[in-house]
Amino acid sequence: MAKNTELKLLIQRYVERQQLVYDIIQKLHPDFLLCHKLKTATDAETHQILDMVKSYKDVPQSGFWGVNNEWQYFFHGGGCRLVHTVTKEPIDWDPPDITIFDLHKFKPYVVWSIFHVELGHHGQKRYNDCWGQIDMWFASQWQQLDVAGIIQKVGAGYLYQLT
Repeated sequence: MAKNTELKLLIQRYVERQQLVYDIIQKLHPDFLLCHKLKTATDAETHQILDMVKSYKDVPQSGFWGVNNEWQYFFHGGGCRLVHTVTKEPIDWDPPDITIFDLHKFKPYVVWSIFHVELGHHGQKRYNDCWGQIDMWFASQWQQLDVAGIIQKVGAGYLYQLT
């Protein structure tokens, strides 16, 4: 159960770190925070949202952000991936709910935490050598978290939330 607790803490940390992605979206591409509303918007609201989207069409898809440009960003779909330029910490999130995370976007954070934090620059080689074992371990841990009721699936796809 100790590993479950560690993974739960890592999920909590990742969900908290998603705030950084929210912040860059809010600053550079706030239209991304509204696009999910298109499904239920009235015609007038749809036109307003689409006009806003057009006004941000010249925002670069990738670049650097932060007080010291310490984050490399990449806008994709309606979300954004951040990678710290020094630590290589990856954070990837799609709006609208900051408490929901995508399993496939969380996995690289777990790998980063295991290999890059604990093993430093040797982490990537170790990760490449051990990928099969990590994938099996992750699937096993994820199932235990699900059975224990620590996480719950949200909607379709690979979206989850801590309970």
